[in-house]
Amino acid sequence: MIKVITIVLTAALTTMALVSTSAKISEDKVEKPIKSQVYYASQEKVNAVAVFAEVNKQAVLDAEVAKVAKIAIEKDDELALEKAKKDELDKQAANKIKEVAKAKALAAKQAEDSRLAKIAAEKAKQAEIDRIAADRADKVKQAEIAEQYRIAKLASDKAAAEKEAKKETEIDRLKAAKVLAIKLANEAASKLTKDEAAGKLLIEADKLAKTAADLQVKTATDKITNAEAAGTAVTEADRLGKETAEKLAKAAADKLTKDEAASKLLISADKLAKAAADKTVREATDKLAAAEVGSYQTVTGAKLAAYLSSEANICDVLVRAVELHYGDPSNTCVYFSSEAMRRIGVMGLDTDWICNTGQYLNWLTAHSWVSSFNIKALTPGSICFTTNNGWTKKPTHTFAFMGWVKSGDYTRAYVVDNQDNKIHERSMLATNSTDAFAFFMHN
Repeated sequence: MIKVITIVLTAALTTMALVSTSAKISEDKVEKPIKSQVYYASQEKVNAVAVFAEVNKQAVLDAEVAKVAKIAIEKDDELALEKAKKDELDKQAANKIKEVAKAKALAAKQAEDSRLAKIAAEKAKQAEIDRIAADRADKVKQAEIAEQYRIAKLASDKAAAEKEAKKETEIDRLKAAKVLAIKLANEAASKLTKDEAAGKLLIEADKLAKTAADLQVKTATDKITNAEAAGTAVTEADRLGKETAEKLAKAAADKLTKDEAASKLLISADKLAKAAADKTVREATDKLAAAEVGSYQTVTGAKLAAYLSSEANICDVLVRAVELHYGDPSNTCVYFSSEAMRRIGVMGLDTDWICNTGQYLNWLTAHSWVSSFNIKALTPGSICFTTNNGWTKKPTHTFAFMGWVKSGDYTRAYVVDNQDNKIHERSMLATNSTDAFAFFMHN
C-alpha cells in the first residue's frame, strides 16, 4: 500500500507541475506585447494542442497509475493471504514440534527409568554373585550352611511325608464318609417311598373300614325305619345294633383322620431326612475334592502375582527399592519385595524401614504368615527365601515365585526380584550365582 500511495502522490505532483507551467506560459504571453494577430492565432493553436496533449498524457498517466494501484492492492491482498497461510503453517509446525518434543521427552524418561532399573538389577545380581563367591571361599562355613540346610530339608521332608500320610488317611476317611452318606441318603429315599406307599394303603384300608361301618349304620337304620313303618315292634337288639354300627363308623372315621395326619407327618419327616442326607453327601463330596486337590493359591499371592506380571510395575518397584536404599542398587531384595507388598495394600507405608530378611520374616510371622518347606506347594505370588547365611543365620535372598519353567520340574522357576526388570528364570538349586530355595511364606 505504501508503494501505491507513493505512485499516486508522484502522479499528482507531476500534474500540478504541468498545470503551473502552462499557466506561466499564458502569463508570459499576456505580459508581452502582441506582435500580430496571425502570430497570436497560431500561437494559441500551438498552446491548445500542447495543453490537449498534456491533458491527454495526464489522463493516460492517471489510468496507468490506477491500474498499477489496483495491481498493487491485489498483490498486497495475495501477499497478506500468503502471509496468513504461512503464519498458520508455522503455528501448526510449532505445535507439532512441541508434541514431538514432549513425546521424545516421555520416551526418553521411560527409557532412562528402564535403563536405571536394568543397571540396578545387574548390579544387584553381580553383588549377590560376589557375595556368594566370598561366602563359598570359606569351606568350613559352607559345610556348616549345607549341614543346616540338610537338617532343615530332612525335617521338611519328614513333615511333608507325615502330612501326605495324614492327607491320604483323611482322604480315605472322607471317602468312607461319602459312601456312608450316600447309603444313608438312599435309605432315606427308600424309606420315604415305602412310607408314602404304606400311608396310602393304610388310608385306603381306613376308608374301606369307614365305608363298611357307614353301610352297617345305614342297614341298621333302614331296618328300624322299615319295622316302624310296618307297625312291627323294634327290638332292643336292633337299636343296639344301630348304636354299635354308629360307634364303629365314628371310630373308623376318627382312625382315618388320625392315620392321614400321621402319614403326612411321617412323609414330611422322611423328606427332611432325605434333604439332610443329600446335604451331607454334597458336603462330603466337596471336602473330598478339596483334600484330593490340595493347597490353593491365597488371595494375597494372587494379588502379588497379578501386580508383578507387569514389567512397568516391576521397573517402578525396582527404582523405588534403590531410592529406599539411598541410591545403592546392591542388596535391595527385601526393599523390592516389601515395596511390592505395600503396592498391593498388604503392608503399610510405615514399613519402608524393613531392609533385611530377618526384619522381613519377623514382620510376616507377626502377621500370622507361616513357613513351608514343600517346594511342590508353591503357587504364583508365594514369597520365597533361600538358605541361611553362615554369619547372620538369615536367608541370603528373597524373591516372588511366578511359576515353573516346566511342569513337574522343580529345579527352575520363573521369579521376580531385584535382579532383573522383568520376570526371569532362576534355579531353585545352589549354583555359582544363586543360593538354593529353602522355604516360602504364605498367609
